[in-house]
Amino acid sequence: MLACLFAAIVLAPLNQEKAAIPWTFSAPGSENSEFIVQISAEQRKPPKVSPLNRWQFSWVFPGLARTPGQEDVYSLRFRTYVQSRDEKKDLGPLVTRSLLHLYGFNVRKLRLDHSPSYFRRIVDVYLCDRGKAGGEQRFGEDPGITDEYGNPQRTNQIYIYDLPSFTKPLEMIREIAHEYGHATLPPIGGYKAPESWANGFLGEHLYLVWIARELREGRLKPVDTLGATSADLQLYIRNKISPKVQNAATTRPDTGLEKRDASGMDALIGLALYAENLLPESVFRRSLMLTGQNPSEYANAIVEASSELTTTPIAIPSFLVGKQIWVPIGKGKLSGAKAITSHKGWALIKAPSSKVHVSHTIR
Repeated sequence: MLACLFAAIVLAPLNQEKAAIPWTFSAPGSENSEFIVQISAEQRKPPKVSPLNRWQFSWVFPGLARTPGQEDVYSLRFRTYVQSRDEKKDLGPLVTRSLLHLYGFNVRKLRLDHSPSYFRRIVDVYLCDRGKAGGEQRFGEDPGITDEYGNPQRTNQIYIYDLPSFTKPLEMIREIAHEYGHATLPPIGGYKAPESWANGFLGEHLYLVWIARELREGRLKPVDTLGATSADLQLYIRNKISPKVQNAATTRPDTGLEKRDASGMDALIGLALYAENLLPESVFRRSLMLTGQNPSEYANAIVEASSELTTTPIAIPSFLVGKQIWVPIGKGKLSGAKAITSHKGWALIKAPSSKVHVSHTIR
């Protein structure tokens, strides 16, 4: 059944691949096969030409995801193009596999699919042999994909350059997470440094935190993360992410958000990761959607999102217990802790080890 479905959905529109096997696997916490990677045994003829550099790519590894609520329907979400293959480490299928897990996080945690503004909601990924090591994401026309009138279609593109240097597992998954953040997360920005938009660094931090949790619980394995292990991710979080979260927790939330340099972006990323730790998933998701493109709005967006619930539970991370931290209360009533001071819908408290919640009057 699955093989027939796979052939109907993938091989018909992508008939360049004469021989392929479906590689099926599940999302964390699911017993169903939710994702498919098509692993081709034949080169594309003719090769795919990348829109940006006009380079030729001889191999493609499509990735499909089960459509929510439709058990037997899979939708194409990724095409990973490769210029050359290494028999010892075939990165094409592994990159597609890791991206499908990131897509799963978007759908489950953020209720976010790929944008319909770009060709069939597909993200095209190009693994390039040449170029300066690193990656980039762009939205642009692809002359190789046209409508019925011959007009090129706009596509969502990710490029990873200098593939021979793409060998360290943690850096590999970090780079993929960063570019996928640019491709799919809400664009918050206007920065002068280190990048114009924060969604790349937000994706890098957010996805690696989620991956680390799933690895720790045994719901993901290194084959899902380009070889990155739980120990790799825990060390990265301790050195790169936890300091930003702790700074956000103990600093007045609107401090630094108005800056458009690296410190301003760090303030935004830290506050987002703090909110993700502190608040229900639905509140964190809503806070991102309420922000728009202006980073200065984010502290208020968290307050607004948390105030939409009748009762907002606040989960104090263990590493913050005993510290003075800021929590969003809006006009609600705080229980389980006493406010030391307040500012624009946030209260400063001494974090207890017991439960804290805020009650709101919904009108």
